[in-house]
Amino acid sequence: MKAINLLGNKKVEVIEVPDPEPGLGQVRVKMLASGLCGSDVHQARGELQRWRPEPLMIPGHEPCGEVEKLGEGVTHLRLGDRVTINHYMGCGHCPHCYSGEMWWCSDEERKRPIGGNSRGAHADFVVADAVNCLPLPDEFSFAEGALIACATGTSYSALQKLHPSGQETLVIIGLGPIGLAGVGLAHAMGSRIVAVGRREDRLRLASHLGADVVIDVDAQDAVEGVLRHLPNGADLLFETAGTKEAHGWIPKMLAKGGRASLVGFGNHEPSMNLSEIIWSQQTLMGSFVMLMKLYAPLVQLMMQNNLRLDEMVTHRFSIDQGVEAFDLAFSKECGKIIFEWN
Repeated sequence: MKAINLLGNKKVEVIEVPDPEPGLGQVRVKMLASGLCGSDVHQARGELQRWRPEPLMIPGHEPCGEVEKLGEGVTHLRLGDRVTINHYMGCGHCPHCYSGEMWWCSDEERKRPIGGNSRGAHADFVVADAVNCLPLPDEFSFAEGALIACATGTSYSALQKLHPSGQETLVIIGLGPIGLAGVGLAHAMGSRIVAVGRREDRLRLASHLGADVVIDVDAQDAVEGVLRHLPNGADLLFETAGTKEAHGWIPKMLAKGGRASLVGFGNHEPSMNLSEIIWSQQTLMGSFVMLMKLYAPLVQLMMQNNLRLDEMVTHRFSIDQGVEAFDLAFSKECGKIIFEWN
């Protein structure tokens, strides 16, 4: 099969490798869509070396396709089933796996994130545990299934921690795919949304997906822009940018007693005045990917609201165009990038 291999230092190649074989309780899925995530870009730069278990580094953790081969013991899936894949696989027997939080699996040898220490989805085929394969409704495209696998699922999980009722104001910082998915989902939940980001195409997509106000941080001060529209600050805040600057905005944009959910990785420097957070009695929560039990209500929300989040896909590539796709991702002059197969 063809696959993308990351060599570090932003060097990317397309190679031929043997087709993978499913083991006990696993399936082989023929890829039909695989989303290129910001984490893939970090890996390509060589910033996530703990995820390099062998000379090959096949990335991709937003897989969607059709079941092509069944491993021993798999009875609930059939050949040809349309599936999106939850990309964190674990031992299945520790307290974290029982609760659905496989990313915290206690067995380090059996904790296998797809595209991490397990070969990823930017390839013709991927092998996954059958229990991680979630049925994709016929109403959804394979591209939408790939978005659900990470960006949309991560957004939905983070928003659920905020418990939006539709009566609060919500600021979303960062308008990459996770932030844009958050705009669409929060709009479907009835929230009044102030979206904060940069780049004309992403600002335009935020408006299209339901943001009531869009603030271009390159054209005006972000905090002043938010407070101009929300003088008392936002009831809720969803942060996806992962920068020191964005983290520093959070207590200033939140109302007293406000709640924030943070998914943006990247910043490791002090960025907030904790005294300000204490005085304002604000609540900050970290959030990371999505529990599989949230998949069904997410799908229901999207179907009930005819939410087509694949509208954020601005570029589609074949696996043969892997180098060009990553070059575009490095530039950030894009919305969501998807690999597709016929």
